Amino acid sequence: MTQTVVFAAYAASLVLALWLLYRSHVRWYWHVLAVVVALVIGLIPTPEPFVGNRLFDLIVGSLFVFLMTWGLGEIFMHGCHRRSG
Repeated sequence: MTQTVVFAAYAASLVLALWLLYRSHVRWYWHVLAVVVALVIGLIPTPEPFVGNRLFDLIVGSLFVFLMTWGLGEIFMHGCHRRSG
């Protein structure tokens, strides 16, 4: 797996999280839950069958980037949500 694929996957996760953050407005506790889940995913050890599996690492890393960006992004984009109407 090349660096370009990894960068593209992480960038897509980041852009998708920021777009969803701008597009929708949900309650604050969903953002807190996303940060907690991201930390749990990031801190648990890799299960034995997946050690060294690059695709698994890419998926978990992309999920971590998405959840952490969407969870913490609310702090900075609280007033910038798209208003419907």
